[in-house]
Amino acid sequence: MSKQRPPDTYEDLVRAFADLFDETEPQTPEDVDILLREAGYDPDEVGARMQTLAEHALANSPLNWRNRALQELAQARAQLDDFVSTTRRSRPEIIAALKQIITQLGAEKRKLPAAYFRNLEQATDDDLASLLVELEYLSADKTRPINATEE
Repeated sequence: MSKQRPPDTYEDLVRAFADLFDETEPQTPEDVDILLREAGYDPDEVGARMQTLAEHALANSPLNWRNRALQELAQARAQLDDFVSTTRRSRPEIIAALKQIITQLGAEKRKLPAAYFRNLEQATDDDLASLLVELEYLSADKTRPINATEE
């Protein structure tokens, strides 16, 4: 009886599994382990390799919604970072500009996050400046929905 050599590629390994399962259908995980050992494979090593392959495929798949969401979020952040308010303003000017943009948005106000309606007088200067840049960006880009979750 000749000893089988290990597969050289993942395709060979999958083909060997397919051939193995065509010959007999294991009923339990223990049956699979026995068949793998008889074929010259370590079940723990095969399981670990398959798990690594599956995790790698999931982590890098463009079909994985998490990957798409991270890419979309990075793209949106880059667009927001590219959109910089052109003028430096004092705190009262920033608050007035925020209120003006919120008023200008009119019917679209219901789509804005609640953060834009909080007490602006208690917000920090950095928060106000950040809110102003976001609102200026959102009001300038009328082709995109204001709230991305409401597409």
